[in-house]
Amino acid sequence: MTCLVLPSDYHLSPNGYLWYVLDPQLFKNLPRHIQVEGMLLELKNEFHVTILNITGTALEISIRRGGDIRRIQLQLIELFIQYIKENDINFICFLDDIRLAKSGNAKSLAASCLMTGCKGYYKMIHHIFGVMLDQPHHVSLYTKSGKAVGIDTHKKMHSFPKVGAPDVQMILDIIGTPIQNSHF
Repeated sequence: MTCLVLPSDYHLSPNGYLWYVLDPQLFKNLPRHIQVEGMLLELKNEFHVTILNITGTALEISIRRGGDIRRIQLQLIELFIQYIKENDINFICFLDDIRLAKSGNAKSLAASCLMTGCKGYYKMIHHIFGVMLDQPHHVSLYTKSGKAVGIDTHKKMHSFPKVGAPDVQMILDIIGTPIQNSHF
């Protein structure tokens, strides 16, 4: 069996999400709890941006083209490792877009963010597998049950209501520098 090692800024979650891991110290000034729509949400202790739902993407490729899902998952990870050897992926800043995501019992507050370098990886996947990816970059900051809602498409992200959280947004604005042209 092949042993794949991701660089330290990345992590593959147990349920198959490829994460860009953010330093928890960036979020130390956020309030521990926040009240949103009558719910008390708690600040997470781990923060990441999902680069790709490896499991979901492998399933989609398998349905469209056939093939073993596990093998496709490994190919997606191998492609990523190859890609980041020559390309940088970076967190740039948070955008002014905070949403309350709900799915079953899971509820989380997700803040949209700008990442650079991911589009090249997505283009590789499209070129090799014929799958167009629509991963919205965001960070789940707070949860109700300790479990964040997975958000794998812009359509899903925009289906959740925007919420006003000016105290949170003010701190997020300090974490990164807003960029006017989001062509990344």
